[in-house]
Amino acid sequence: MFEDGFRFALPILRAAYGFRGGAHQSRGEFEPAIDDYSAQIELTPNDPKAHGARSKAHADKQDEVATLADQQKAIELTRQPDDGGLRAPR
Repeated sequence: MFEDGFRFALPILRAAYGFRGGAHQSRGEFEPAIDDYSAQIELTPNDPKAHGARSKAHADKQDEVATLADQQKAIELTRQPDDGGLRAPR
C-alpha cells in the first residue's frame, strides 16, 4: 500500500525539488539549490536533467570539479537506452 502511494507521489516530489532548486538558483542561493537537486537525484538517480540542473548550480558556484562530474553523469545517462526516457537523438 505504501509503495503505491510513494510511486504516485514520486513525480510530484521530483518536480517540487526541481522547481525549488531552480528558485533558489535564480536568487543566487547555490547551496540550497544544490541540496534540492541532490534530493531530486536521490529520488530518480537516472534522470539526466536533474544532473544537468545540479551541474549548472555547481557552475554558478564556480565549483568546476562538481560541475564536470554532474555533466559527465548527465551525458552518460542520456546515452543509456534504459534510462527511463530521455535519450539523445541518434
